[in-house]
Amino acid sequence: MRYIKSEIRNTKYETMSGFTLLEVLTVISILGILAVLLFSTFGKSLMKGADHKRKQSVEEVKNALEIYYTDSEAYPTSNPAITGGFPWGSSFTNSAGIKVYMKKLPQDPKVSSGYNFVYQSDGTAYRMYTCLENSEDFDYGKITPTLAPNCGTGCTNTCYYGTASTNVTP
Repeated sequence: MRYIKSEIRNTKYETMSGFTLLEVLTVISILGILAVLLFSTFGKSLMKGADHKRKQSVEEVKNALEIYYTDSEAYPTSNPAITGGFPWGSSFTNSAGIKVYMKKLPQDPKVSSGYNFVYQSDGTAYRMYTCLENSEDFDYGKITPTLAPNCGTGCTNTCYYGTASTNVTP
């Protein structure tokens, strides 16, 4: 802060205080840089959180599918008429609807933004895929790319994470 003496009518002196333009611009610049750093870190944390939720959901469904296979000696077949091949968001029961394997199949945390889980099965094996937003994730892209289906428009139509039954590779 700088004190400025100003002359009023050449007779009286007053002391005025204020910030110079340079000081104001410096503070605004620093605040802008801090805001950019904060929002980029926050956005990356949101991506990591969504990816963790996706992986956790895939593992939960995988466990339910293995129990289903133990009971039925087959995996449920995928339905090409349903987005993602499986009734995501609905309950997962046996064909008679008596035994419940999951009360509600998970949906992608960003399903409203065009992200989907994908299930493929002919009954003897299955593959499940999802998108990962964070390209720095350890599991990002560790699937057979020629088998990866469309995981939705939010994911540029490419799946980057998958799991499968033990008799096939994702």
